[in-house]
Parts: sequence; C-alpha cells; structure tokens
Amino acid sequence: AIMAQSDDSRKHDYSNRLPVPADISAFAESSDGRRVYAGSKDGRIWQSVDGGLIFKETAAYAAVSGHQVERLYVDPAYPQVVLAALSGEGPHVLRTFNGGNTWDPLDSNLPVGAAYSVTADRASKAVYAATDKGVYWTHVDLETGGTTDNLQWTNLSETLPPAKAVDVALDPAGVQLYAALEGYGIYGAAAPHRATGLRLVNAADYSTRAASPGS
Repeated sequence: AIMAQSDDSRKHDYSNRLPVPADISAFAESSDGRRVYAGSKDGRIWQSVDGGLIFKETAAYAAVSGHQVERLYVDPAYPQVVLAALSGEGPHVLRTFNGGNTWDPLDSNLPVGAAYSVTADRASKAVYAATDKGVYWTHVDLETGGTTDNLQWTNLSETLPPAKAVDVALDPAGVQLYAALEGYGIYGAAAPHRATGLRLVNAADYSTRAASPGS
C-alpha cells in the first residue's frame, strides 16, 4: 500500500520469534495470514507458514550490514511468489517463486541505487520498483523461475519530478499504478503492463479474467 504506516510492534514481535538475533525492517503476510515473510536490516529474509509463530531463514543473501530489506511483496493468490526491495550494498530487487528456497536478483540494467518498494502483477509478469532514481518496471516470470539475466527495466519517471520514489503500488485490479515521491506526494497513472493484454474487471470485487471476443 502507498505510504502505509510501519507496524513497529509487529516487527518487534517477529524479531523476538526468530531463531537468531536480528532487527526486522519489513514484513508481509499472505491474504489468509498463514504465511509470513520477515526481512532484516542486514538483508536476511525469514518465512513462517504458521502465522508467524515459528520462522525459518530462507535462502536469501548472507547478512551484510546496511543491506536492509525495505519492503516485501507477497502475491495474494500465490504466497510462494515474493519480491523484496533492498537498500545498501548488494542486489536491490529479489524474486522467489518457491517460498524462499531460491532467490534471484532482478537488478539487470536497473540503475544502481536503493530500492524502497516493489509490487507486481503476476498474470502479466509485470514488476514495478520504487528506487533512488525513480520508478521502473520490467517483465519477468514470477511463477516458474524464468531467466533473469537480460531483464530490461523501463524508466517511468521521465514526466515526474526528479525525486526519490519511496513507494509503489497497484490497485486491486492491477490496472492503476501509484507512486509516492519524496517531497512531492503521490502520483497515479494507468499501469503500462495493461497494454500487453486486455482483461475484464469485475466492478464488484475487482477480480479479473482475460478478455475474449463476445465477452
């Protein structure tokens, strides 16, 4: 969510449940609350499958001071699909499609700098990142671990003020993109991945399905 308030009490609670000492900087939960991911200020990421009672460390990168997990995104329908945005030295956007058994860096040609938020539309393979250099997006397989070697990130900030992007989010239907810029506020526009495939949106619950002739 754009500019959501951090829940420091939850972070502290999750920190106390980890098998090793760590300061939790970000967490995200599946829609049913059963699966919880927690990231630390040194880049480690843990997963719980029992609502946060017991955490196990995932195969993310080794602890590096300052390589902070800024935000975690969990796909609402497939909670084994997770994205992480990080600051500091090291990869700044990570993807797992198997609940943290493996993590892949998505930086590719993304300008060097901290990432503060990340979101996605799994069906269209679109990933959006809020970074020091602005808002960017790319296409990548989020379900089967497709290659990440030659990702092409596109700058979406050319018409925006020259400011750090601190948050990015899609609306529930995945058709509207919002970005928060430091010192300027929140901007919205049609999400560019919409052009890659038409979908019908149910106005009642924002559920979507592929459009077809005669729909």
